Amino acid sequence: MSADNYILIRKEKHMWTGYIEIASVEEPCYDVRAFKVENIEDAIVKAQNIDTEYGYRFEGIGEDAA
Repeated sequence: MSADNYILIRKEKHMWTGYIEIASVEEPCYDVRAFKVENIEDAIVKAQNIDTEYGYRFEGIGEDAA
């Protein structure tokens, strides 16, 4: 894996999807999907098990992320 990467986790419909993104790029590209799971707990575990330099972060969780 690149030394400049992280996992971006976002909710898409009823699934949590993780993408491998490059930290030095300002806008995510959503090209490389790492996983797709049904609940947020599984998404966190999956993200923690992928070797990235910058870990993981969430996108778009606000008042509508239930």
